[in-house]
Amino acid sequence: MSSKRLDLDHLQTLLVLMESKSFNEAGARIGLAQSTVSQHLRHLEETLGTPLIIRGQRGCKPTAAAMRLIPYAKSLLRLELRVVNAAAGGTLNLGACSNIGIYVLPRLIREFERAGGQPPALSIGSNPEVVRNLEAGEIDAALLEWWDERDGFHWQAWCTEPLVVIVAPGHPLTDARAVSREELAKMALIGGEYGTGTGQLLRSYFGDAPMPSVSMRLGSTEAVKRAVEAGLGASLVLACAVEQEVRAGRLHAIPMRDHPLQKSLRLVWRNDLPGDHPLINYLGRVAAKSSARSQRDC
Repeated sequence: MSSKRLDLDHLQTLLVLMESKSFNEAGARIGLAQSTVSQHLRHLEETLGTPLIIRGQRGCKPTAAAMRLIPYAKSLLRLELRVVNAAAGGTLNLGACSNIGIYVLPRLIREFERAGGQPPALSIGSNPEVVRNLEAGEIDAALLEWWDERDGFHWQAWCTEPLVVIVAPGHPLTDARAVSREELAKMALIGGEYGTGTGQLLRSYFGDAPMPSVSMRLGSTEAVKRAVEAGLGASLVLACAVEQEVRAGRLHAIPMRDHPLQKSLRLVWRNDLPGDHPLINYLGRVAAKSSARSQRDC
C-alpha cells in the first residue's frame, strides 16, 4: 500500500461500481463520466496496492480484496456523514436491534418528534451489528436485546418485554390459554435471527432441564412469522412483534404459565454523550413508565 491517504470519493465510486457491475451505469448513478469512474478506480488500486475490479465482456466483478473492503468502506462513509452532522449541530445517531427498531421504535420516535424533539438518524441491524457500530463510534446510543456492560458506555434497563409462543390458526395449541415450561421444553421451535440473546435467555430459564429444539433457523422475525402463518410450526418471539398479526387473527400468541419468560431490553449510550440529551431523557422516561406499569401488573 502506498503512503497516500484513501479518498472517500474513490471508495464511494468503488461501491457503486460493484453494485452496478458496469462503468457506464456506475457513472450515470453518481453523475460522473465513465473515464472519471475508471480514474477513481485506478487511483484507489494504486493507493491500496491491489486490483479491485476484473473487467469482462459481461460486465465487471470485484476481486476478493474488493469484497473484503466493503464493510470498511461503508463504515468510513457513515463516519464521514457523522462528521458533517456534528459540524452542523449534531443529530443523534441511534441504533436499534431489528425487533426493537421495527416493532417498537417508530411509534416512539413519532411521539418524540410531535413533542418538538429532533428525530435521530436511525440505523437498524442485528444485535451484534449494532454493538459493533457502538464500539466503532458510528452511532451514539442504541436500544438492544442484550448488552455485556463493556467499558466506555452508560446503560440502563429500558423495558421488559414478554416472549410468547406463536402458532397458526388450526394448530393443536390454538385454544391453549398458556404453555407450561414442561410443554415448551418438548417443542421444536422455528428459530429467528442470530445474536438476539434468546438462546442465552432460554438456557437460563431451563437451567439443567431439557430445552426446546430448533426445527429450522430463519434470518429474521418477519421470516419466522410468515413460516408460522404457513403452518410450518411454532416459534417463540417478543410479544410486541406479533401484535398486528394477533389482532388480525393470523397468529395466536400464547403466554407462559406460572413462570413468565421475559427479555429485559437495554438503552446504551456513549460516556461522552450528555446525560441530559433530549432523546436519551425521553427514552429514559419511556423506561420509567414501562417499569411502573410492570409493577402494577404484578
